[in-house]
Amino acid sequence: MGPLIRLDKSLTGDGYVRILFDHLHPFMSIVHSDGLGQFQQDNSTPHTSRIATEWI
Repeated sequence: MGPLIRLDKSLTGDGYVRILFDHLHPFMSIVHSDGLGQFQQDNSTPHTSRIATEWI
């Protein structure tokens, strides 16, 4: 499991990408330094937004 990120407002595509960049990317780099880690998400609107899809 990764870190728990508390949100004080609704999540947008931009906010989701910031969380991925600030928290998920560093975590995965440490835990899966071999680059073989997998990240799974559901089809929530922020997850499927254009900006998030392009970033991933």
